[in-house]
Amino acid sequence: MRRIFDVEEAAESKVYRPWSLSTRGWIGSISPQWNGTPKPQVQDVGKVEHDVTAMKSSIESSRTSLVIRIIGTLIFLPLLLLPRGGKPVRMKAVHELHPLAYLDALRGYLAMIIFTGHTMSPLWKWIPESVLVIPWLQFPFRGGWASLEIFFWISGYAITYKLVGLMHARKADKLLDALASSIFRRYFRLFLPVLPLLLVTVLAVRVGIAIAPEDRAKNIVGNPFVWTVKDTGHLMNPFTPVNGWFDYQTGSHLIDTFWSLGTELRSSMMMFTFCAGTCKMSSKDRQILILVIVPACIAWQAQWAAMAFLGMWFAERRQATISQRVATASAEKSLADSITSPEQKQHTLGQRMRTWALLVLFLYSFAVMKDPYDTVNKRLFPHNYLNMLVPDHWYQAMRMHMHLCIGAAMMLYPLDQLAFLQRPLLTPFSRFLGELSFGIYAVHFPIRWVVWEPRYVKWATERWGEKAFDSFWIAFPGWLGMALVVIWAAEMFRRVDWQVIVLLKKLEDRFFVWK
Repeated sequence: MRRIFDVEEAAESKVYRPWSLSTRGWIGSISPQWNGTPKPQVQDVGKVEHDVTAMKSSIESSRTSLVIRIIGTLIFLPLLLLPRGGKPVRMKAVHELHPLAYLDALRGYLAMIIFTGHTMSPLWKWIPESVLVIPWLQFPFRGGWASLEIFFWISGYAITYKLVGLMHARKADKLLDALASSIFRRYFRLFLPVLPLLLVTVLAVRVGIAIAPEDRAKNIVGNPFVWTVKDTGHLMNPFTPVNGWFDYQTGSHLIDTFWSLGTELRSSMMMFTFCAGTCKMSSKDRQILILVIVPACIAWQAQWAAMAFLGMWFAERRQATISQRVATASAEKSLADSITSPEQKQHTLGQRMRTWALLVLFLYSFAVMKDPYDTVNKRLFPHNYLNMLVPDHWYQAMRMHMHLCIGAAMMLYPLDQLAFLQRPLLTPFSRFLGELSFGIYAVHFPIRWVVWEPRYVKWATERWGEKAFDSFWIAFPGWLGMALVVIWAAEMFRRVDWQVIVLLKKLEDRFFVWK
């Protein structure tokens, strides 16, 4: 009777006990019992089925979201292993970036392509040749030679962009200050950061930590410090003859990739001299003069100068466009809107056709820049016709660079004109690589001599035989680990480079007695 009373009392108070094991009826059966929870309302069967279906859908959605998060974490996990998490030193919105910010990122990717070519190009046997014949897939593995042309183009574009802008604005005082500062810093900016790296590499080779090629290691004779001083003097000699695109008379006797530093210095001084001599000319006349100088440099077997002047021509074009927009801006629109928001203008049919034509030119440029050492490429279009453009007086080592220069120009013009092609180069990771571009180019050879040949390649060959690198699972993880080491070393190089920049700024403030 007491239990019945409890049930009736509970029913009157509208409380309900959830499902629990009951001692009545079947042993272990589940039956409703009263407790202190509110009694739920009896729901319609159709509504219950709908709720169950919704719950299942929610569970499936949660599982899918979890899988996506796991995959995303695995993909971006390597970024956690990079310096600063793969982010630039200063995070900025895209609209706050310098107009040429994409060039730094492009330089970073090109440095990685050069590193890949020097390290892994002989070992990419696991990639079918049917894949490598596709230009867009071949370029990341064998695009090192074309990357050099683009490097000199970027240099000419970047170092003259501000100077050309001051010419258009006719600000003579600021132009003189900019030229003096650029010329004063350029020599030390190129060579001072690599001196500690050169000394460390020499010591590593002498003690056996780094295994340099025999033709390079044998050059280190006598006291390593004295040898480093002599090699530094040879490296920093601004009067070393530059007979062509690639000349072993320039650079270091040990780290042969430094040959480009002397060439870079020569092209920079040519740009500064040209800017000083033509600063009072009109933009149109200056562009015409540049287009005369470019083929002359090619005829004189100085493509490095031709590409630098071509970069300055791009700077002239962009600054002329900006000046024209400023001059024609209406009074109702602000100056910022007239410069930074060209996308708001209605695209005409002619503009769309021009965009498609530039996109096709950009894609086809990779076919022109295919590996110059590939004998098959020399017999195929367009190389069989481009080879006819090579002057007869060019020596053999120079002949391969004609189509590379043409292909680089075909790629860079659309890239400079189409904003949507620049957007991937403005991501944080791309800007991170751009900050390390000089370091990646400088350190990848010494790191290769320490990590790659004497350690990883030797270990893999001893364990799996001479054909070990025919396997993707041997070649790619090795390249990935090597890239991680190179990026960390490049970060250390960047910090040294930054200290050089600070030092040069202090020296400029100290010795420039009037401004």
